[in-house]
Amino acid sequence: MLWNKTMEGLLDDAREKAASDQRACNKAIVMAQLTRGEIEAVFWSMLVGITMAAGYAGVIYSLEEKEYRLYKQEAEIFKQKRNPTAKEKAIFEAKKQEHKRSVRWCLINTGLCLIFATACNVFQVLSIISLQHCWHEDLLGLYWPLWTLLGLGSTVAMLGVVVNQIYGLLEHELPGFSVGMGTPVLVVCAIVHLLWSVAAKKMNERRSKRSDRDPEEAGVLASAASQESNRSAACEATTLSLEDGPILQIWQSEKPHPPNTTVVGETSAGPTLLVHVSR
Repeated sequence: MLWNKTMEGLLDDAREKAASDQRACNKAIVMAQLTRGEIEAVFWSMLVGITMAAGYAGVIYSLEEKEYRLYKQEAEIFKQKRNPTAKEKAIFEAKKQEHKRSVRWCLINTGLCLIFATACNVFQVLSIISLQHCWHEDLLGLYWPLWTLLGLGSTVAMLGVVVNQIYGLLEHELPGFSVGMGTPVLVVCAIVHLLWSVAAKKMNERRSKRSDRDPEEAGVLASAASQESNRSAACEATTLSLEDGPILQIWQSEKPHPPNTTVVGETSAGPTLLVHVSR
């Protein structure tokens, strides 16, 4: 009886493991319907494709880096000129536009390589899942490390090249560590640095606009205050000077009358009529 219970427990465990493997095998989607030879062919071909894409991206990146160094030297020389001529400005602007076109070309090519490598990584992962759960491959220690080292690592390196070219297009200063063809940690740090650099540039532009606007507003307010002061001073008094006669003044302010004046009457509108005793 005890032996029967033990056998039943083992059979139940075997059935549960088979059901679990079947569920995991179904996650391989398309790869679950292929034979073992086809799955291995897909895995190794995708690995070769990723390696070739990484090599192509590295060649493009190295060529772009050479052109970037030349452009940077020319930019430093142009900045050192105190009074560049219009012709020199036009030549430097043309070189700047050419450099941007080169960066865009490199970004498009490396971006396409990155998309291709990402698709290859997906097929590689599905292949490994199928080998592990559908065919119960014993050498999984060969497939997973190869995918992590060459497949995933090469894809992250291409992502670093793309981030490097985005720095060039946005004209932001690169961080002190390596970005293009860098390790996953360096690439992640570069992405965070790029986001921080863009946010800091936007904040500085807003502060600059605000500081430029404040003096203009202060000038407008000062001008308005000056006009208002002149207007009020003109409304306080209107002076009439007659030839060889007294000086008459219509006082419209509520302030005390000026010295050496005598009130001689008031107008119907309310202002006081003053006469100056001495000139």
